[in-house]
Amino acid sequence: MPRITMPLTPKSCDALKPAAGKKLARKSDGATPGLLLEARMVNQNKADGGTREVLCKWWRWRYRHNGKDSTLTIGSYPATTLAAARDKAHEMSESFRKDPTMSAYRQNGGSATESVTFGEWFYRWLDDPKSGVSRSDGGRQPLHPAAVRQVRSAFTRILGSVADVRLADLTIGHIKPQVEKYSDTAPVLARRLKQYVSRCLLEAVPEHLSDTPLRGAEFKMGAKRPQPHPELVESEIGQIISAVLGGPAGAEVKGAYILQWWTLCRPGEAAGARWDEFDLDAGTWTIPGERMKMGLATTRPLPRQALAFLKALPRRGPWLFPSQRREGPISSNSISGAVCGAGLQGRHTPHSIRHFSSSWLNGHYEVLERDEYGDITKINRPFHPDWIERQLAHVPGTIRGVYNRAEYLPERRFMMQVWANHLDTLAPDLRHFAQLFYINQ
Repeated sequence: MPRITMPLTPKSCDALKPAAGKKLARKSDGATPGLLLEARMVNQNKADGGTREVLCKWWRWRYRHNGKDSTLTIGSYPATTLAAARDKAHEMSESFRKDPTMSAYRQNGGSATESVTFGEWFYRWLDDPKSGVSRSDGGRQPLHPAAVRQVRSAFTRILGSVADVRLADLTIGHIKPQVEKYSDTAPVLARRLKQYVSRCLLEAVPEHLSDTPLRGAEFKMGAKRPQPHPELVESEIGQIISAVLGGPAGAEVKGAYILQWWTLCRPGEAAGARWDEFDLDAGTWTIPGERMKMGLATTRPLPRQALAFLKALPRRGPWLFPSQRREGPISSNSISGAVCGAGLQGRHTPHSIRHFSSSWLNGHYEVLERDEYGDITKINRPFHPDWIERQLAHVPGTIRGVYNRAEYLPERRFMMQVWANHLDTLAPDLRHFAQLFYINQ
């Protein structure tokens, strides 16, 4: 008794994947002769030079001529739906009845894809809102507009000479020498361009390319060089903060920038802050280890100015600063974008906040006193380096640093209140913005 092939359904299309240890799986559509869905594990280049496997699915139409099996690609799934794939397969069947070699169909149907150039495809992919970083849930995180502008400019400068090459004729030789040469002067940007080009070419398979020319290619990239952070001058702090808060960035980005000044956290820690990390009654912010650079959970005391700001901040989900473009928090790069958008590129970076504050705190001396709240306001010695390093979430590279896990919360609370009070004198706009901006949203 012949085997009955069941018609595909959207659910079975979604569920199709290779078995454990396999790279390929195929499933025919019992409702449409010749139509099958192919699921393949494909190696995708990562920014760090390594690769990872991602699941890609394509519609194929199979026909037989002169005793040989041949296939034509209809489109990728789920971009091409089951219904659309069936319509296309019926169209191919009609063409096959007229011309069993399918040469006419290949010429007429394939001319549009074969004429696409490398530059046209890259810019089309870059501007497509569906493009972006793959997420663990199978969706895409849209590309950040600032990154799109940066990569578009880099593509024009580095690969502009091969932009007119037909996508079907593209080889590793068109891309690798130019990117490797540019990586000597701009290694970070060259790596990002390589990453984006790899993604766009992967998504050209199999509709435009039988395989990406970058598969398995090893690039000799220049070493990443740490960029020195501009040194802030105390007399310019107020002007710099006012420029960022008065710039074109959104309220969420400005809020994260403010939080950096009051807590001395890293940009990524501020951007991804969650409400469940804060205890406003205790005046603390505890960040789990998975969000920390060193992998260790840290608790930061909050000065009174920061507490007032957080209590006035509207809660619109789990994140303090939700993104307006996608589900989740703002990107840490958006804080850098706010600084650049304020015209401060080369003068200030979000990370230079930590450099300036560390220098100021390490050189600050006070005399011991208490205020009306009972808090220490002055001390008869400089702030201890361990307090400062703990606030910055640094782990000193010594045996003492490895073993010493003291949090120094009372001492750091006093230290950060002194720091916040000093910021009030340097940048009155900081507190004014925090009190009024979000209340007026």
